[in-house]
Amino acid sequence: MIVNSYWASFTAPWFIRSHDLYRDLQVGVVTSEIQKLAQKHEGRLHHQKNAKAIQLLDKMGIVRRLKKKLFELF
Repeated sequence: MIVNSYWASFTAPWFIRSHDLYRDLQVGVVTSEIQKLAQKHEGRLHHQKNAKAIQLLDKMGIVRRLKKKLFELF
């Protein structure tokens, strides 16, 4: 019983909301950090001399995805 009364004296919450955690630690949300880094990378691509790097900026309907591999069981 002594242990239970010891832990009951603390007033810590059972859980912490993500918003509160990000605010308290002063860090950004992962998605916003990824967007920020992608924008910086695109800005650097605009100043490239390499033609292949400049072609990365062309977004005319090209969707690049990995192909699914179908595995045979036997």
